[in-house]
Amino acid sequence: MRTETIIKTYKTYNELTKEEQGKVVENFREHVHHDFELRVDDTIVNIKELLKIIGFDNIDINFTGFGAQGDGASFTASYTYNSNAIIEIKEKHLDYFDDINEIYSLIKKIKTKQDEHVFRIGRYVHECSIYCDNKEVQELARFISVIIYKELEAEYDYVHSLEYIEELINCNEYEFDSDTLELI
Repeated sequence: MRTETIIKTYKTYNELTKEEQGKVVENFREHVHHDFELRVDDTIVNIKELLKIIGFDNIDINFTGFGAQGDGASFTASYTYNSNAIIEIKEKHLDYFDDINEIYSLIKKIKTKQDEHVFRIGRYVHECSIYCDNKEVQELARFISVIIYKELEAEYDYVHSLEYIEELINCNEYEFDSDTLELI
């Protein structure tokens, strides 16, 4: 009979060499999609709340991304004018979007009091793929579609950033096999 003892060495992220850290980060980048999906859910909830206050209902948001021609975001919805939209946005503290003042300007341009529908034509989902018979509502919907894409792209970039991945590794106190760099 023969007995063999194997000694393994485990290292924290900070104990790895810079080259090893780079390999670990690249491996994590390939597997952070779940984190991105969770962050997307939060972003979509906030955007839908903003859209509902503005007067959109039955909202269906779609997007593709990030980095190919034709990527973008858009939504389909029904629209009913809300004269108190700007006040309600401020009351609900949804005025943190970078382009909120432009949204306010576009809301003020809308003169229609009749119900409208925002619909998509074609297979693409970027802002230019949506239409509405009312040009002011269409302009607002397209502008918000650009904001949706910017917000989602920022989340995507953050989840794939070195800062986020290092924080994820260190907060969870992950350790790695010093030979294979596999997470233990």
